[in-house]
Amino acid sequence: MKLIDAQVRANGGVFKRINDELLHVHFGRWVILEAKRDLDQNVLPPQLIYLCDIDLLDQDHLQLLVKNRFDTIDGHPVDILDLLYANCEGYPHQPSDADRLSYLGSHRIVAQTIYVNKIGRTVKQVLREQELCTAIEEILDGKDWQGMTSVAVRQAIQKAVRQRPNLSWALQPEPSPLEESLFGSLKSVLRTGFEKVIDGLNVLGKLTVIPLLPNSTEAGLERTGIEDIKPVKPEVIEELEEFDDRGAVQSPFSAIGLVKKGFINHAAEQVKLFAANIGARNLFGDSDLSGVKTIHFARWIFMDGGRRVLFCSNYDGSLENYMSDFVDLVAWGLNVVFGQGEGYPRTVFGLFKGAEDELKFRTFLRNRQIPARSWAWYSAYPNLTALNLQTNSEIRLGLIDPPEAQQQVK
Repeated sequence: MKLIDAQVRANGGVFKRINDELLHVHFGRWVILEAKRDLDQNVLPPQLIYLCDIDLLDQDHLQLLVKNRFDTIDGHPVDILDLLYANCEGYPHQPSDADRLSYLGSHRIVAQTIYVNKIGRTVKQVLREQELCTAIEEILDGKDWQGMTSVAVRQAIQKAVRQRPNLSWALQPEPSPLEESLFGSLKSVLRTGFEKVIDGLNVLGKLTVIPLLPNSTEAGLERTGIEDIKPVKPEVIEELEEFDDRGAVQSPFSAIGLVKKGFINHAAEQVKLFAANIGARNLFGDSDLSGVKTIHFARWIFMDGGRRVLFCSNYDGSLENYMSDFVDLVAWGLNVVFGQGEGYPRTVFGLFKGAEDELKFRTFLRNRQIPARSWAWYSAYPNLTALNLQTNSEIRLGLIDPPEAQQQVK
């Protein structure tokens, strides 16, 4: 994994070659899950996981992955897929391309919950809008605008952009998905209503709930196991912080944990992630996850027959700030999606307390984080935050005239 990670860090590796052929990969990574025992002390074997956030059908992406698998490491040609998967159970010996594609396709796992910062925004759009903003900066730096009105400046920029053939696309709106045009207003109404519910939950969560319930204790309200208060090893934190400082404004996060024993806990986790997926798809796909605006992509995946849940995300800034944003803004949401995890801080009714104890929540998360040495991670735009992407889109929209005005432009 170190060899692959070094190659990806140096020049983008296989992900860069795939994007050079057909631009569609936002983020990609390989993650190694170490062997572990479940709550019944059964051994869970090590696994190699491939995750990719793409603007393409899975099968088409896998074909490009197989096609572009060759790399040069230390001056020698290397088959990346054979190197990575040679020790994986069922991977064919001396496989053909068809064998490789069949193996990858047959081992696909469906994610239970997927969050996308801006649904419908492609890698191509991201890179083109960054190119546009860089060009606008050059235009602004190349002239004295003193005394001109904002309207005159905008018109001058429009004219300059229109005269550049490589930027002619910028004055036309990006096509919206059909469902967005049909249900955009309804989603807005639902999102507003949901945010009011969230505000109410945040207020309620700060009230003293327990004393209102006769003969109750916080532990008695919870079907949970023991909280994880085991100190995080200093070397783990140092390794992850080193990864955070690799030069990109973004970072990957990968963690895996066991689901508490019992049918009720497993069923509750399935229902929660199903509901979270609906919310992520229909309420929070517009650059704002209930106030948290630093996440590009995130997903929750059931592993090992539902005994474990894998959580992976791509976010901006440091992990400490990332965790603080969630605790401060949507602690109840953390309780919902992580509350069935073994070792999670005790919650009340599955909504309150829990992550509000920030130290316990950080301990829980850190102790389940996958070591950085087990990653190979790629970003197609490592120097752009989610806020940059949103700002770039808004700048582009600011140049586009409404339809009635476009008809008057000659």
